[in-house]
Amino acid sequence: MVKIKDGEVTQADIDRAIETAKAINIPPDQKILDAVVQDYIIDTQLGVREPIGMSGVRLDTRVHIITGASTAVQNVQKCIERCGLKSDQIMLQPLASGQAVLTEDEKDLGVCVIDIGGGTTDIAVYMNGAIRHTSVIPAGGNLITKDLSKSLRTPLDAAEYIKIHYGVASCDTEGLGEMIEVPGVGDRTSRQVSSKVLAAIISARIQEIFGVVLGELQKSGFPKEVLNAGIVLTGGVSMMTGIVEFAEKIFDLPVRTGAPQEMGGLSDRVRTPRFSTAIGLLHAACKLEGNLPQPENGAVQEREVGGGLLARLKRWIENSF
Repeated sequence: MVKIKDGEVTQADIDRAIETAKAINIPPDQKILDAVVQDYIIDTQLGVREPIGMSGVRLDTRVHIITGASTAVQNVQKCIERCGLKSDQIMLQPLASGQAVLTEDEKDLGVCVIDIGGGTTDIAVYMNGAIRHTSVIPAGGNLITKDLSKSLRTPLDAAEYIKIHYGVASCDTEGLGEMIEVPGVGDRTSRQVSSKVLAAIISARIQEIFGVVLGELQKSGFPKEVLNAGIVLTGGVSMMTGIVEFAEKIFDLPVRTGAPQEMGGLSDRVRTPRFSTAIGLLHAACKLEGNLPQPENGAVQEREVGGGLLARLKRWIENSF
């Protein structure tokens, strides 16, 4: 809590309030990555979203503190620097994905974005327009690939191909029964396996992941009953056939697949759930640099960014690869 100078809230007051909120004890091996503002409190008035210009004596803010392992942060920054770049900010993956795929109405009503990537499943809960809970679960699409590889006795790269092209998330999906050719290991001959077998292997792992998410929501204080806008699935695994219906059955909530919203200058080929995090990071960076104006109708307008972020990113990719 800070005293409001001159009796009217300014940006300087907000900055001081946020810094005060960040003054918490964290383990020595952790580092504060971000403090995401949820809302402000002016004297006894709760839930203020835009405090600048309001009158009062005391200003307080509720923030969502995001921490990470210091060594992991250092390694990420070193990797970026060795590519000839500089990082201004590190952003948690589900926050980036949420920025790319969620609507403001969903954030207001209460929504959980579940980003199922290769190594992790990341969740972020939004309520009343602000982030309320984040969590990272160490399980994702790579485990499904390993399950297929072991169960079908096929190499990992073959299992990954089968997962992407023939994977089905639920045994209840219509049309199962197609025979899939599964390569053998080494010189062993390939064999035919029913898509029903694939569905059984995949659905077991997805059900386990969704079960962990349910438990995490319950522990967070934001159980599924308060998620009035339901669930938004994103990430590579969310593109799998039948996963939306399977999630609706498990969570008993409306579920949709979240693809990145329109962003000028990018090909439609990257507007898939697989690239949600990357597009969300671009949105955040462009807003930071002022390269992404938001017109009144809410649509994103295309414009030449010249020497801005997208141009520099394009040049870096061309020079590096």
